[in-house]
Amino acid sequence: MKRIYITNQKKNADREKVGLVQFSKLLIVALTLAITGCTDLFETNTDDIINDADYISTNGEMYSGFLGVLTKLQAVGDKTIFLTDTRGDFIEPTQNAPEEVWDVYFYNNMQGNSIANPAEFYDLIIACNDYLDKMFQYKEEVGNNMSKVTEENFYGLISGALRIKSWTYLKLGLIYGEAVYFDDPISELVELKEGANFTKLNSLNEIAEKSLSLIDEGVNGINASYEMEWGNWLDPENPTSYTGFPKWSYMIPNYTLLRCEICLTLNQEYEWVREQTLQYLSEIFTENNNNFRLNDRTPGQHSKYFYTEYNKEETVSSIIYDYDNDQTNNLVKYFSNTYPAKYILRPTTYGMSKYADDDARGNGAYFASENGDTVMNKYHHSFSYSWVSSAYLDQATIPLYRGFDLHFMLAEAENHLGHWEQAKAILTNGVYGVFSTMVDTTLEGWDIRYQTFLTSGGIEGSVYKYPNTGIQGCLSANRTDFSSIDSLDIDAKTKAYDMALLDEALLEFAAEGRSYGMMIRMANRYNGDPKIISDRVCPKYESPEEIRSKIENETDGKFGYFVHYDLGL
Repeated sequence: MKRIYITNQKKNADREKVGLVQFSKLLIVALTLAITGCTDLFETNTDDIINDADYISTNGEMYSGFLGVLTKLQAVGDKTIFLTDTRGDFIEPTQNAPEEVWDVYFYNNMQGNSIANPAEFYDLIIACNDYLDKMFQYKEEVGNNMSKVTEENFYGLISGALRIKSWTYLKLGLIYGEAVYFDDPISELVELKEGANFTKLNSLNEIAEKSLSLIDEGVNGINASYEMEWGNWLDPENPTSYTGFPKWSYMIPNYTLLRCEICLTLNQEYEWVREQTLQYLSEIFTENNNNFRLNDRTPGQHSKYFYTEYNKEETVSSIIYDYDNDQTNNLVKYFSNTYPAKYILRPTTYGMSKYADDDARGNGAYFASENGDTVMNKYHHSFSYSWVSSAYLDQATIPLYRGFDLHFMLAEAENHLGHWEQAKAILTNGVYGVFSTMVDTTLEGWDIRYQTFLTSGGIEGSVYKYPNTGIQGCLSANRTDFSSIDSLDIDAKTKAYDMALLDEALLEFAAEGRSYGMMIRMANRYNGDPKIISDRVCPKYESPEEIRSKIENETDGKFGYFVHYDLGL
C-alpha cells in the first residue's frame, strides 16, 4: 500500500509507548509463571493460553498485541529443533538426556511425550486467531476514525499474523502429517471439544493447501502479502531512520519464501517459485554484492549466522531472542558441554563424517570439541560465551529462512521445469562455473538475471567481483557425480537431482529444525516413499534395521516418519 503520513503522529507514538508498557508488564508476569511452574525439562503448560479480554483498545495495543503473538512463536523455535533433528541424521542424545528425548530419538511411542506434544504450535495458532479477531473488532469500533498510517500498518500486522499462522500449520503438516484447523478465537485448546468449529486435516497436502489459502485469500479481504512499516509505525517523524525494533520484522516469515515452500510441498507453481527466487536473488545481488551470495567468502561467514541476533548477509527470517527483555531459548544450554549448560544433545559420528575435510562447516562452524566431547556449536561459535555465568543468557537465533534457502528453492524449481543445467550450476560450481564472463541467454533457460550471479558490482579490469560459485562450490565440497544422473530418463533424472539437493540440505541446515521437514516433503512428493528418510537416518543407529522398520511401518495411513500424537479431539 502507498504510505500516507498524517498530522497526529506524536499522539499515536505516545499511545504506542503506553501499549508497550502494558505489554511488558503482562509479559513479565507470563514469563514468571512459566519459569516457576516448570517441573520437567520439557514440560508444556497450555492452560493459560492468552488473555481473552478485549486487549486492543488503542492503536498502540495493535502493536503490543502482535508482540504477544511473537512470544508464542519464540516458544516453538527450539522445540522444533529438539523434536525433528533428534530423529534426523545429525543429532543424538547424551547420557544426560531424559527418557523423553531418547523416545523421540528411537522413534518410540510418543503419546504423552512433552517434546512430541504439539501444544505450543496450537498455542501459537490460538494467539494468531485471538489477535486477528480482536484486530477486526477494533477496526469495526474505530471505523472511519482510523488514520491512514494506522490503517496501512493494520494491513501489515494482519498479514504478519496470517503468515505466522500459515507457517505454523505447515510445520504441523511436516512434523505430524495431520492437524486440527480452526479460525475461532478460543482461550484453550480444550474448547475445541466443546463446540468450536474445527476441521481435521488428515494429510500433509491438505494442510499445505490450508496454509496456501491463508497466504493467498487471508481473512476479511486482507491477504498475507502486505509488509509492516515498522519505522512509520514506531517513529513516524523519522520513519526511514528508526532503529529501535527493526529485528521484529525478521521474525515474521518472509512472504516469498513461505509461499515458495508451500508450493514446493504441493508440487505446484514451479514457474512462480523460479520467478520469485530468481528475481529476489537478482535484486539482492544488484543492491549489495555481499548479501545472500555463495562464493569464496561464504565459509568464513557460517560461524556468525546463528549465534547473534541476525546477519544481514544471510538472514531472511529468523526467530530472534533478547535476554534483556526476558526472551531466551535452550539451544546453548542443551548443546554445550560447559557448565552451567546441560549438554543433552550432541552431533552424531555419522553426521559429522559426511562433511569433507576442507568443508568449513565441519571445521568449527557447526561442531567442535569441548571439554573432551563433541558439541554442536553452531549457535555459540568460538565459545565466546556471554552466558557462562548463567545458561539463560544466550541469544541464539533460529533461522526460519536464510539466503541459502533461496538458492536451494531456485535449484529445485529449475529441476522440475527441466532446466537441469541451471539446477546443476546452482548446486555445484555456480553460474560462474558455466559462464566466466557473460551469461549466454540464447541457451534454453538462461535468464539475463543470472548475470547478477556472476557479479553485481561491475567489472574491475576483466575480473568480475564476487562471482557466485554455487552451493557446493563455495565450500570446496563438490561431491555429486552427474555423469550417470544425466543419462537417466526425465522422471528418474528429476528425482536424482532432488535427492542431490536433499543431501546437500542435510549438511547445510543441520540442527535448524528444517532439514527433517525437507526429507518428509521429498518423501511425500515421491508417493510417500519412506526409504528417502530411512536411508539417510538409519546409518547413525547401532541397530539401523530396527529403526528402519519403525520409519517404514505404516499405521492408520501414515508412515512412521511422522510423529503420531493423538490430541483426543
